[in-house]
This record gives sequence, structure tokens and C-alpha cells, in this order.
Amino acid sequence: MIKTVIQISALMLCILFLNEVFLTAKLPDRYEWSGINEIDEEFEKSKNDKRPLIIYFHVDWCGYCRKFNKEFLNDDKVYGYLSQFRMVQINPEDGVRERAVFKQYGGTGYPTFLITYPHNGNKKNIQPFRGGKVQSTDKFISRLQAAIETYR
Repeated sequence: MIKTVIQISALMLCILFLNEVFLTAKLPDRYEWSGINEIDEEFEKSKNDKRPLIIYFHVDWCGYCRKFNKEFLNDDKVYGYLSQFRMVQINPEDGVRERAVFKQYGGTGYPTFLITYPHNGNKKNIQPFRGGKVQSTDKFISRLQAAIETYR
């Protein structure tokens, strides 16, 4: 009995370790993300130049976040489009402030792209996977473009 408990415990630890190492929602390195510590500065810069600020909310355990990071953020068209904007990435599970910002901006699920215009207070949440359905990268870009034009 004790041997079985030890084996099950060891197996659970291995699964947790493998999940942490291989299944985290790693962000592609080529983006210039700001984090929670820079959000106020990025907000002010966006307010001054009247350009949108994109806030990406994600968590490590989220399968959709992993898929989004791997397939969407690594797509050259998505990168080409997003790289023209100021962007902040936030994992709401990293701390109290991160959770507060997620709630403040009406985050409802992961992953969420929030497009906000600090100069006029307009904002729009874009969720790349509606109802569990995977969108194409082209559809994602067109939804971003429409939101950016509408809320300008």
C-alpha cells in the first residue's frame, strides 16, 4: 500500500514537472513585450501618440494560450501586423496587480487580446478562439484591424 502511494505520488510529480517544462505558454522571443511593471509607461505613451495599446492576457496552463503562442504569434503575417503596436503581456496568475488589471479591463478568458485607446478610453476584447473554435491567422488579423479602426 505504501509503495503504491509513493509510486502514484512520484508519477504525479513527474506529470507536474513535464507540464511546467513542456506545456507552458511560452511567448515567442521576437516580440518586444512590456510587462506589468511597464504598463503605466506604455499607457502614457499610447495616450500621447493616440495609438492603440494591446494587452495580451494569458496563463501557462491554458491549452489555447499554448496553441495561440505557437501557431498565431509565430505566424509571419501576425507578427508583421502586431509589431507596429505597443504591446504588454500579462499573466493574471503572476500576482495581485496582474489579476487586478485583468479584472479592470474586463478579461473573461484566455487568451485575450485587449485593444485599448488610452486617449479616448475605448477598448475591445478580442478572443482568438470563440467557443473553442480555432480561427485562422487571417481572420484574427482582420478582427484586430476592424477593432482598431472602429475604436480609434
